[in-house]
Order: sequence, then structure tokens, then C-alpha cells
Amino acid sequence: MLGMAATDLAWVADGSLDASVMFDNKLWDTSAGVLIAREAGVEVLDVDGTRHTFNSRGTVAVAGPLAAELLGLIGEPEQRPI
Repeated sequence: MLGMAATDLAWVADGSLDASVMFDNKLWDTSAGVLIAREAGVEVLDVDGTRHTFNSRGTVAVAGPLAAELLGLIGEPEQRPI
């Protein structure tokens, strides 16, 4: 993360970043940014690859074709090295 969650998501929306990954979600931190990103055509997912919802464990905002590759690098939290 480079700043606030909403700011990072807005930067993906405007093309300043290719992706933003957050492993801890707070609804009040991500809601505005998720809306901005989706309206700009950015794919916003949970860390498991499902569509991001209010109950998501994390937030992955990524420009189109990078989604599958990025999700493969992230993996499930229990699979990440400590």
C-alpha cells in the first residue's frame, strides 16, 4: 500500500498503478475506492479470486489481463511463507 486504501484503488482506476493488494479489509476504508475502481473498469476481487464484497477478507484491484497472474502469486493466506 502506498497510502489510504481508497487512494490506492483510485490510482489503479486512473492507471497510475497496475494493481493494489490489501490483505486486511475494513468496509469504511475500501468502499469508495472499490466503487471508483469498478466504474473505471478495474477488476476488484477478494484474495481468493471471487468478486469483492462487503465480507471479503482482502482486496485485489487489478487491470484486466494481470488478474490471473497476480492471484497466482498471492495464493491463499495459509499458503504464503512466513
